[in-house]
Formats: sequence, structure tokens, C-alpha cells
Amino acid sequence: MELLITLAVSAVLLAIAVPSFREIMTANRLATAANEFVSALHEARAQAIRGGQGAVFCGTANPAGWPCGSAAPGAVYVMQNGAYGATPLIAASALPPTLQVGAAGVTAIRYGGDGIARTAASDAPYSGLVAEIQAPSAGSTGYRCLYLVTGSTVNTCTSSSSCPANAPATCQ
Repeated sequence: MELLITLAVSAVLLAIAVPSFREIMTANRLATAANEFVSALHEARAQAIRGGQGAVFCGTANPAGWPCGSAAPGAVYVMQNGAYGATPLIAASALPPTLQVGAAGVTAIRYGGDGIARTAASDAPYSGLVAEIQAPSAGSTGYRCLYLVTGSTVNTCTSSSSCPANAPATCQ
């Protein structure tokens, strides 16, 4: 009888703990993926400043003439001697199967030798959404939004829905 009571109590505790553990694992995967994108952005900027020539952070859609080709979003190519290398400095890893790039995608960014981020379409410092990473099963914390502010500062926010195009005040 004591064994049955112990088993029943264990089953109840396990039923409570397993969903919480899954949520923690998903949140950790989401944070890790966002941190990999942030790290790649920082490395692209550092390499552009160090070499004084430039670097690109590949997005989901890349401009013609960029070295990204079929590279995964988050790959970084560095300019050397006036041309981009054929091999990425950082080869982006694929997202875990429980995560996906959100509808906003990943913005392709270029860094000049001054370390300021710009898009292919503009010479102005870029401010706005760089990447939206989604974990559909995570509920109210299912989105990580990565923003660049004035071409140099990277901010990361958690959101319960799609990421807005511009960083909310709570993210800055």
C-alpha cells in the first residue's frame, strides 16, 4: 500500500514537472539561437573595424553581388584586399527543429570599416529589426527579436507575438 501511494505521488509530481522542463528547454534553445546571431553581428563588426574594409552578415534574402550565396542566415564574410573571401568567417549553424526564423526573416547587414551597420539599399546607419526567431511551442515567450540601433548597438527582446519593425522602448 505504501508503495502505491509513493508511486501515485511520484506520478503527480512528474506530470507537473515535465511540461515545465519542456518550456525551460525551449526557452534555452531560443536564447542560445539569439545569442549566436548576436555573436555573429558583433564578430562581423569587429572584423570590419579590424581590417578597415568591411564585412557582411547574411540574411534570409541577400543582395546580388554579396558573397552569401546559399549560406544560412547569420553567416559572416569578411572583405580582404578589396574582395570578399569565398569561405565564411562564421558559418551559421541551422536552428534546432523546435525553432524557426519568424515571418520577418533575417535582415542582411553590411559593416563598413567604420563599424557602422547598413543595409544594401542605404548608406544611413541601420536601426530596426535584424532577426526574428520563433519557438511556436513556447507560448508567451515564443519570440526573440534582435534589433540594431543606430548601426552599432544590438538589443534582444522577448515577445509573445511577431516582432515589431522598430525596437520597442522596453527593449532599448
